[in-house]
Amino acid sequence: MTKALKVTNGNATSATITGLKGGKKYYVRVQAYVNQGKKSYSGAYSASKTVTTAKDPFKKGKYAGVQMNTTADAVRYYVKAYNATKKETAKYKDLETEEISTYYKMLGCKEMFVTNTRINGSKNSFFDSYFESLLTDLTFSTGLPPSTSVNKSADTDLNGKSLITSRLRDTDVASLSIKDNKNGTVTLTIKPKAVQMSSPGADPQGRFFTTAGPMYDAIDQVIKENGGKWTTGNAKKNVTMHYTGGTGSITINTSTGKITKAKYKMVVKTEIRNVTLSGQKFKSIAMDYSTVDSFPATGSNFADWGIALV
Repeated sequence: MTKALKVTNGNATSATITGLKGGKKYYVRVQAYVNQGKKSYSGAYSASKTVTTAKDPFKKGKYAGVQMNTTADAVRYYVKAYNATKKETAKYKDLETEEISTYYKMLGCKEMFVTNTRINGSKNSFFDSYFESLLTDLTFSTGLPPSTSVNKSADTDLNGKSLITSRLRDTDVASLSIKDNKNGTVTLTIKPKAVQMSSPGADPQGRFFTTAGPMYDAIDQVIKENGGKWTTGNAKKNVTMHYTGGTGSITINTSTGKITKAKYKMVVKTEIRNVTLSGQKFKSIAMDYSTVDSFPATGSNFADWGIALV
């Protein structure tokens, strides 16, 4: 697997080194420079630092009769299974109106969580408890991510293009491992690369999870509607939504080539800085937001949503 090393100074990324191999040692040194007009001034090199890239968890071999030699092979296998599974639809009846609708056959249950709330850097257990009480037992139906709808015709990205088939690429993947379950199925565990702000189908996180899209304008509007304002700067400078650390565990029947069960956990580290609310200035309001999409949905999920499979 190709690795990348980011050399940073504080929050500013100075350089990215790509093409590195997993589990190998590299020697890195940094040279600072400043651009002034058409001239560039360079400083001395720093001392060398030894770094070791993470080991690639992927191991080539035959899994439940399927030969996979590279991460790219495994991603292609996932995409093929995803497309075959999402191609299928089923009819569902609204138990209140008795209206019949056609949705994806493989429906999942989406849960949401907010944890690790921090105000100006200090943990706030009150808000953690508040969000827990608000979100407990609150679930939604969903298609395989990054689905934006359980209805095929409405399952589109922000540009109106269909999300029925997977756009995931091997270059989107930070790590991937495979387990042969010895029962004719394999389980792929996939971790996409981290990104700042994400849209469904548009980036490594958005091609694997149902991400929120650009939220700058929405957050700006909410703050202003509630009488707040930016103490300095604007939403684009003060809002970060860092999608990082999420994984998906997908089990595929190698005979049918379809997904039988899956769990996708998306994690977003969110921070709003330099905002004034109710006359009080906040340097930082931060929280960890996550969603868990579990497939297939259960009969009790259907009952909660007021639908039944026809």
